[in-house]
Amino acid sequence: MKTIAVLATLLCAATTALAQAPADTQKIYVGVQVGQSRLDRANFNESVVRDDEATSYSLLVGYRFSRYFALEAGYTNLGEFTAQFPLFCPGGSGCPSDFGETSIDGLVLNAIGIWPVSKHFHLKASLGLNYHDLNASLMHAGSDTPSRFSANDTSFSAGLGIGVPVNDRLELGLDLTQYRQLAPDLTFEEEIGQVYETNATVVALGMRYRF
Repeated sequence: MKTIAVLATLLCAATTALAQAPADTQKIYVGVQVGQSRLDRANFNESVVRDDEATSYSLLVGYRFSRYFALEAGYTNLGEFTAQFPLFCPGGSGCPSDFGETSIDGLVLNAIGIWPVSKHFHLKASLGLNYHDLNASLMHAGSDTPSRFSANDTSFSAGLGIGVPVNDRLELGLDLTQYRQLAPDLTFEEEIGQVYETNATVVALGMRYRF
């Protein structure tokens, strides 16, 4: 009952805000972003070979309450990342490796502050709350069946960006977003000691279209 009451209160507040907003600022929009993500993993073992960069994308729907504020929600995929864990062998070279893969995706909710510099250029800053899934697998050398691990949790993000309104409906943009504490409790295996207490940085080009 408490949850229902909270949701009803938020819905009423949002409805009131929409009703009070001027007609020319009531703008629903959809957006897409594509960019590069970098996983900021702690380096516990210098022999591990990592590929911490991947292609990311986001699908968004938002509401522009005024010239200075918007809320948006959507889905984001930070990409897939890999790591090779060389095993010790007497020869010291040509040793087999365990192979790990990690993928991160989830839902996002962003509050965006906007500073219109001119008609066709503005600056923006965002704070986000995210619910993400981190899925990982580890293929042992000589094995055909990987060990799989997963974690889902909330995390936070903060970003800066620029927007270039082409016309009243179409806007292009460039955003830099930092995701924090994506997987505080996920480990691969104790003998490897690779702890995924990680952050991620995303640079993305985007397009938003208002209805």
